[in-house]
Amino acid sequence: MSIWGWSSTTFFCPFPPCCTSCYSNPTNAYFGEILLGCFTEASLRTCQLVLERVDETKPGKEAIASLIQKGAEGVILTPPLCNSGDMLETLTAARIPVSLVTSGPPVAGISTVYIDDRKAAREMTEFLLTLGHRRIGFITGDPNHRGSEQRFLGFADAMRSAGLSVEKGQV
Repeated sequence: MSIWGWSSTTFFCPFPPCCTSCYSNPTNAYFGEILLGCFTEASLRTCQLVLERVDETKPGKEAIASLIQKGAEGVILTPPLCNSGDMLETLTAARIPVSLVTSGPPVAGISTVYIDDRKAAREMTEFLLTLGHRRIGFITGDPNHRGSEQRFLGFADAMRSAGLSVEKGQV
């Protein structure tokens, strides 16, 4: 079921303070695009979109229980909350429709918007290699975010395929 296919009027889009630390700025292009898309769809469908900041120290089940008490009829989970098994389990048990915006693989039975981070990082690195670059740096992401590891693996795959090693100083 699509997040926007619900007949409900209230959606919750929780985001944790750690999203700020993962992306370094709460008003960055990534999160801004997610919000713009959500606001646009909510407006087109005349439904209410409520943003709920979730403290990463609050257990997932507690956060979801709070959203349910507030009347949530659907939840959009962005990184890193989309990786929370507790939150997904609680939402599923409560029969609350959920959509994930994630860099991880799709979850069976859950509406998911995702990117194959490993493939994307490999293709970006391959592009730089076709331009003649051989010593390419890689900035690692938050180790708790699934996409960070996948991006590094894609980078390393491309470097290995080109017969190049990845030195400590490059990462």
